[in-house]
Amino acid sequence: MRAGPSTTAKVIGTLVRGAEVTVLSYNPASGGWINIKGASLTGWISADQQLSAPGTFYPFAASDGSFSTLYPTSWSATAKAPGGAVLRSADGTQSITFSTASSVAGLPPVPASYQPLSSQQLLVCGATGHLVSYKNSATTATSVAGQGSAAPEPYLASIDLALDKTHALELQANLTDPSQISTLISVASSVTFPEKICGA
Repeated sequence: MRAGPSTTAKVIGTLVRGAEVTVLSYNPASGGWINIKGASLTGWISADQQLSAPGTFYPFAASDGSFSTLYPTSWSATAKAPGGAVLRSADGTQSITFSTASSVAGLPPVPASYQPLSSQQLLVCGATGHLVSYKNSATTATSVAGQGSAAPEPYLASIDLALDKTHALELQANLTDPSQISTLISVASSVTFPEKICGA
C-alpha cells in the first residue's frame, strides 16, 4: 500500500491475500490505482497484477476464537492450547508459534541465549508492536537428561501485541536464515482478531 497512486509514492503498509479492505475510489493513471481503507490505514494499491506477489494460503482460526491467520499452503498448522497454534514449513527450516495471554507480561519470553539484532514497528490488525529479530549466541547442542538434542535454530523473531486490557498475542518464529523473517511478516500481516478487538 502506498501513500499515493504511483510506484514512487512512499510504501505505508503491506496487504496479504485475504485482507479485507474498503474501496474508496479508482484512478486509471499508470496502469490503474485503487484507493483503499483497511483497519488502520488508508492508501493506494496498484490494479496491475504484475506488481502483486503471487501466493496461495490456507486459513487457520484459533479454537477459542481469539485470532485467525493465513499461512502458506506448503506449511502445516497445529492447534495449541489454550488458544494458540504452531505453523511449520514443510522443509522444517521455519516454525511460527502463536501464544495468547491476558497481558504481554504473561507471554512466553525469548530464550536468554538469543541476542537482539534489529527491530521494526509492525501494525497487525490495528495493534502496533515491535518485531525484533535475534541471533542465538549458543554454539553447541544442549543435552537433556543425558540424551543429546538438536541445537536451537540460529535465528528467532518475535512480536508481542497488547490487543486490549485483557488480551495479548505473541508470534515467535524459529528461523535458520534471517531472510525467512519475510514469511513471519506475511503471516502477521494476515492476522485478524474478533471485531471488538480488531476495530478498537
